[in-house]
Amino acid sequence: IMKEFKANDYGTTAYHGDEGDFWNRNTVYPDMGIDKYEDITQYEEKEGTNYGMGLGDKYFLEETAKKINQKDGKNVSYVISLTSHYPFVLPKDKKTLTLEKEMKDKMLWNYFESVHYTDKAIGKFINDIKKENKDTVFILFGDHNGIFKDQKGDVDEWRNKQISDEEWIAKYSTIPFIVHYEGMEQVEI
Repeated sequence: IMKEFKANDYGTTAYHGDEGDFWNRNTVYPDMGIDKYEDITQYEEKEGTNYGMGLGDKYFLEETAKKINQKDGKNVSYVISLTSHYPFVLPKDKKTLTLEKEMKDKMLWNYFESVHYTDKAIGKFINDIKKENKDTVFILFGDHNGIFKDQKGDVDEWRNKQISDEEWIAKYSTIPFIVHYEGMEQVEI
């Protein structure tokens, strides 16, 4: 897809708060039509902004919005966040949810906290981009589902019911895919 944008005179940039050679991105991205790749080394080091696999989403997305807003002309940006990725590491001062006490020691609780944190960071990112770029389409997707089947027991406990394998696949193994632009009607697939 990035090659198609490039062929139509779009600048193409990928942003990731992790190391550039992770999954050989620094090697593969040029072959995919991505002109520029900015990894963790292109972000100012600030204390308290790295946790989990790399840059925390709040800092990463705030800084990435600034970088995108400085671009002129037609551009497409591929932005990869990390905080809502397993192992769901989030500093205690970033955890803001109030759930049942017995869930606090479970992976599911950490998942909820990290997704909540990332959701707020994405909302701010979208607003920061919209302030400068009125004609913007946002496509958000996951590279896989969030909770894996080995945490199914925690989900059963949280839902207070035994979830069948069919329901697990249909409701709990889904991968997010969201398209958003100003004035779009909400459609659920």
